[in-house]
Amino acid sequence: MILPNEKFKFSMIDNLMFHLSSEMISLYDEEKDWLSVRKIAIEKNLAQKNAVSSRERYVNEVLSRVRYLSEAEIYYFLNQANDNEQHLLLWIALCRANRLAREFAVKLLRESFLNFKTEVSFDDFDAFYFDLSSSNSELDNVSTQMRNKIRGRIINSAKEAGLLTKDNFIQPVFLSADFCKCVSDNSLNDLSFLPIYDADIKRLLQS
Repeated sequence: MILPNEKFKFSMIDNLMFHLSSEMISLYDEEKDWLSVRKIAIEKNLAQKNAVSSRERYVNEVLSRVRYLSEAEIYYFLNQANDNEQHLLLWIALCRANRLAREFAVKLLRESFLNFKTEVSFDDFDAFYFDLSSSNSELDNVSTQMRNKIRGRIINSAKEAGLLTKDNFIQPVFLSADFCKCVSDNSLNDLSFLPIYDADIKRLLQS
């Protein structure tokens, strides 16, 4: 559940982490319990990290995201989604778990797309962050180094999800009706994390 006044998180240690996320989702399909998934993922070193503390950090980071996927979304991820849709589901999970990624997706990425802007630059992110900090004082206390780090993580995650090109140009998504219905059954608003027109969402949900 996304809380309306959720605090910002600045502990984003990597991008989408597709392979680890996929393995942990597959484990959940077997175990049906996220705590068991966490234990097994650490014991089997699915994160492929030497230090136990690093394994725990990566597994905990993935767990903080994928637990936001519904049972139907997990089934879709494993049984119906193509590679692109799997990446999009992980992007949606990230946005649900991380408020700054969510604000970026809705207020910068999608708004830029809807206003016919073709790209999202680092300068655009910095301007977005400054505007957001005017109403969220906790963002003012973040160091420049940390801000630049999470900026890179979020933008690179959008690239991994196929929403931005390597040169930061916006890539509209072309979704299937099944994908839209699966996500909207959990939360219709979460399709706004993607660069897509409302009219297209409506058409797909009615098909």
